[in-house]
Amino acid sequence: MKKKKLIIVGGGTAGLVAARKLSQKYDIEIFEKSAHKKLPLIYTIPLMIGFLFRKKNKYIHLIHLPAPRKRKVPYFVSNILGGSSVINGCVHVFGSLSLWQKILDNFSLDINDLKSSYNKIYSKRKHKNSISISNASVSKLDESFTTALEELGIPKGNTEFANTPSVGPIVNTVNVLFRSSVCSLAFKSKIKIKLNTNINNLVIDGADNLVGVSDGHENYYADIVVLCAGVIGTNELLLKPTLDISSRNYKKSRFEAVGPIADHTNLRINVKSAKSTNSLNEISSSFFSRMNLFINHVFGKATLMQGTGATSAVNLDLDNDGEIDTRINLLRFYESGRTGAGTFPSSVPGFSLSITIINPKSRGNIVLKNGFAEIDPGYLSDNEDIKNIKKALLFSLKLFKNHKFHGYVDEILEYDEIKKNMDNFISNNVYSGYHLIGGTSKLVGKNFNVKNMPGLYICDASILEQYPASNIHASVVLLADLFAKKLLLN
Repeated sequence: MKKKKLIIVGGGTAGLVAARKLSQKYDIEIFEKSAHKKLPLIYTIPLMIGFLFRKKNKYIHLIHLPAPRKRKVPYFVSNILGGSSVINGCVHVFGSLSLWQKILDNFSLDINDLKSSYNKIYSKRKHKNSISISNASVSKLDESFTTALEELGIPKGNTEFANTPSVGPIVNTVNVLFRSSVCSLAFKSKIKIKLNTNINNLVIDGADNLVGVSDGHENYYADIVVLCAGVIGTNELLLKPTLDISSRNYKKSRFEAVGPIADHTNLRINVKSAKSTNSLNEISSSFFSRMNLFINHVFGKATLMQGTGATSAVNLDLDNDGEIDTRINLLRFYESGRTGAGTFPSSVPGFSLSITIINPKSRGNIVLKNGFAEIDPGYLSDNEDIKNIKKALLFSLKLFKNHKFHGYVDEILEYDEIKKNMDNFISNNVYSGYHLIGGTSKLVGKNFNVKNMPGLYICDASILEQYPASNIHASVVLLADLFAKKLLLN
């Protein structure tokens, strides 16, 4: 029997994961707007990807999003097959079971479904058909961070999960030498992937039935269309006019508005240290240190090169309601702003604490302007988020004073402003967490189907109303696998 044709728009984190399973039943074709299939090998070493964020290049596009005080903050968009999984997806966080349950209920799924997908996709041993995960290397600074938090009543634990407060090493998606991502999963060779193809319109027939998609030059027909183009791509496509092949005219989109969107705001506290922290600030200024780090990595030793420079984390319940609400990462470097990665203002030893409120209440919007998506995440538009960030800042200052950690703290940069004008510090220093969600959650039904357009499905971060974790890479991977399992049963 001939297989039904299924088109996936977006060959990123969600699209590739969904395709590998759906190919069991469907004839799959993926349309991906990115122009490149792979990164150069050097950038697949986890820490080395930072060099791509420093300057313009063909692998990453830089856009800017509005932030408080009329600031514009950078947001990086992948131009590589695999999407954000390839350029951003290194820190691995499963999140909270209670937060996940709220999402699963929307799709008539349960925790066992989620656990099954997780166990098949992720592995702490290198397997051909899995995403490898491993703990970041820890230093004496990390040990002091952990001990200080233990003295504040936070137990050691696996920071991959956020069911209860815990502190421990960050978990990364990495093999011994190279990044591990959705591209590490085994794929059927029969899946067709068309790169450098920007799908602009949904295509309908004279009876308003969905029959495919169009890139503006050619129409591509299918029985089923799945949107996996991410918050920007999926929402933009839904807002654009629909092509009616019977009249060869464009009709106004039936999706006149999409729902609210959100992003994790990221706030860092930079610290100079009186003694060596083996920080990237020190390493970057010494050719010998850089070579030593690289050689150790090549020989398989645990080093900073196995991750993003973030090595430890703590999951906190700052409002004491039984739900983890805040994550603070320890970064073995401090930067002069966030316009790129690895821009170190000084070779003086130091570190930073990176604060993420897991489920911010602030919401923004996405609209179509001149044919393209205009994004405003609405950073800090809800005062509750500002209150929660203040709690995290006060907790961090308390942590700095702990005798186990204090020896590493020589100078807290912008300390006076943090203490005397916290609102000003927050507004001037929040950046994107690169975790956009939302827009389409109200449009989809229990089967990830778009309610008023049979044959159309959505499976990416745009269907999320809330965050299940402080990093959404694993969240999107698991949702895509759950969606594919469900569609196979239809």
